[in-house]
Amino acid sequence: MANCGADAPFPAPAQRMFVNDGNMISMILALRAQDRVTAVSSMQRDADTLRRHYGAAVVDALPQAAPEYPTLETVLARAPDVMVAGWNYGYSEEKNLTPTRLREHVGFRLMGDTLAPDEG
Repeated sequence: MANCGADAPFPAPAQRMFVNDGNMISMILALRAQDRVTAVSSMQRDADTLRRHYGAAVVDALPQAAPEYPTLETVLARAPDVMVAGWNYGYSEEKNLTPTRLREHVGFRLMGDTLAPDEG
């Protein structure tokens, strides 16, 4: 897989994803990968829409780690192998939750659609 023009190897399929924000959660649910989600955050705003599209049973079963944007500690506490988030809606320098910071943890991979220029 390429990330910001560089190879980003995934040695195995993600097993424990931390997913932030309704649009990213929707993407994971569309792929029917909810069984690989270890935590979600920032879902409240989109919860009703997600329930309409994917069903209340599926959405309500997602383990919610934070009602809004997560902190680094919140993410690490769930021990994910992948974080699915975007820059400034999940990743945040203010919260010290950046791809670079997460890469410092052994085995961690990331996925996001808009990374900061110095991060990608």
